[in-house]
Amino acid sequence: MINLKNPLIKGTFILVIIGLINKILGFILRIFLSKCLGAEKLGIYQLIFPVQGICFALCSAGIQTAISQITAKFSGNKNDIKQKDALRGGIILSMIISILCSIMLYSFSNIFSLYILNEKRCDILIKILAVSLPFSSIHSCITGYYYGKENAKIPAVSILLEQIIRVSTTIFLWIYLTKTNKTFEAWHAVAGILSGEVTSSLYCYISIKKQNFNFTKCSLNTFKLITKTSFPLTCNKVVPGIFQGGEAILLPLQLTISGMSMSESLKIYGIITGIALPFIMFPATITNSMSLLLLPTIAKADAEKKGYVIFKTSVISLLMSIGLGIFFTLFFFVEGHNIGNMIFKNNSSGIYLTKMSLVCPFLYANTTMTSILNGLGHVNKTFIYNLISITIRILMLLLVVPYYGIIAYIGSILASQAILFILHLFSLISIICTFLPASQSALHHQNS
Repeated sequence: MINLKNPLIKGTFILVIIGLINKILGFILRIFLSKCLGAEKLGIYQLIFPVQGICFALCSAGIQTAISQITAKFSGNKNDIKQKDALRGGIILSMIISILCSIMLYSFSNIFSLYILNEKRCDILIKILAVSLPFSSIHSCITGYYYGKENAKIPAVSILLEQIIRVSTTIFLWIYLTKTNKTFEAWHAVAGILSGEVTSSLYCYISIKKQNFNFTKCSLNTFKLITKTSFPLTCNKVVPGIFQGGEAILLPLQLTISGMSMSESLKIYGIITGIALPFIMFPATITNSMSLLLLPTIAKADAEKKGYVIFKTSVISLLMSIGLGIFFTLFFFVEGHNIGNMIFKNNSSGIYLTKMSLVCPFLYANTTMTSILNGLGHVNKTFIYNLISITIRILMLLLVVPYYGIIAYIGSILASQAILFILHLFSLISIICTFLPASQSALHHQNS
């Protein structure tokens, strides 16, 4: 029988419910943007997300995971000071990096837009993105702290609040501009992202201040621990993020080599990244929510030498992820065309959604296995595996896409995720099998 009082199950349930609402709001926004901006401007809007991903990875993603991991290891009321000290150290480190990154992005936005993204219209989008980074860092660090304490309520509310404000701001700007006979542009949608980040970070700040939290005091040892723990995690996020950013920049250019115009390639890019992929990722709300809490749960069990908990949690989580992936592969394969035509009034999005459906089992399971391996401290392995996966995509993008077009790119996603799945699975089997004797012993003890 499912134990709803279990922090992992309860927290996952909360995050899944909020995540589903969040995804629905996100789809409303994407449908809205696809109609207001059109495919080409949607493609321009999507171009900044690789930049955002790299900046987030550099400024806070690894630090957020480190805070969560350290907080989980220092569980218990006696270690409350150490947990808060970890959050202080993480916020200080994250803010230093994010402010420096913001200044660089804002100052050189024209260079980034012209010479890296190859689209001068991204200039103002990058400037707005730069302003949002410090707010995003505060939000990420505080939610990492709560994930480590296995408290999903505040992170869930902050995520939902961010999306509500983002969608509301974007729609409000469209209404205002329409009434004043002005054109709604891609940068107006990015302004919605900024408003959401500011609101969610403010909510997290108020939540943590209610606990009489002091943001300024942090011991040198804790700061060193955060830096040491977050460095490999940050590398694990940044390096693949740079490759993914390069992939996003290269895709429209490689499609032009295959015979498309730049306008057509941006439209295809907008449909793939703005419509088809978000649908594929929609069910991943469940695995993503579970993964956020899996890492601290596994880390805590590992610190307490509870092999039975690690083995049982890993197996159940992985089987759930694979089962979910198989179900949605069948669903998207059968209904992909109908979804594209009915919701987006776009036949191409339905075609791409159907073709990309095969990636679901690998994609969902990889998210889960990455969290388990990170929770067990095998950060270097997940880093190498992710690097291998993205390298395969980049090579196929350079060597195959110019000859076979967008179908080759979809094939590269499937191939890279399948290989990543195999690498994760073999590694995880070899690790969790070491906990099997403890698992059998614990099971025998329970039965007796």
